[in-house]
Amino acid sequence: MNIIIQRASVDDAQAIINIAQESWPDTYGQIISAEQINYMLQRFYNEEIIKEQLQHEAHLFLTAKREDKIIGYVHMLKEYPLLGFGKISKLYLNPVCKGQNVGKQLMTSAEEAAKSLQYHTMVLNVNRNNSARFFYEKIGYQITQTLDIPLNKFWLNDYVMEKSI
Repeated sequence: MNIIIQRASVDDAQAIINIAQESWPDTYGQIISAEQINYMLQRFYNEEIIKEQLQHEAHLFLTAKREDKIIGYVHMLKEYPLLGFGKISKLYLNPVCKGQNVGKQLMTSAEEAAKSLQYHTMVLNVNRNNSARFFYEKIGYQITQTLDIPLNKFWLNDYVMEKSI
């Protein structure tokens, strides 16, 4: 089945939220507490925030669709043009679509968008215990830094990864 990658619109906000709500327990359930998962979903994936980001030029959401259904998305922050890099903020898939090359297609599309903006580097954070780290390494990202970031009463224990594009 063909995957179509396209820029998301405001009409896609609820589908993006649904993917996050479906994928977070699967992705983070063994890594962080349910309380932290719920906090982060409420903070970063409420409809108002997602719609605002979808309409702001500093944000680029690309969706992966199969048979007119959104099955994943990538979100790139375009707010670092003077530094020459784009930052992948989010990459999530419907859990049943993992291992089907959808994530790679989304990342390739985000990298192509970054190249068109004259960016030379892509950056992302990934939880140190998230197996997605190995996916990112496989597609050319390298760990450049280890960070512990406070978020309310929680901590984000991340690697920073970079790739030259």
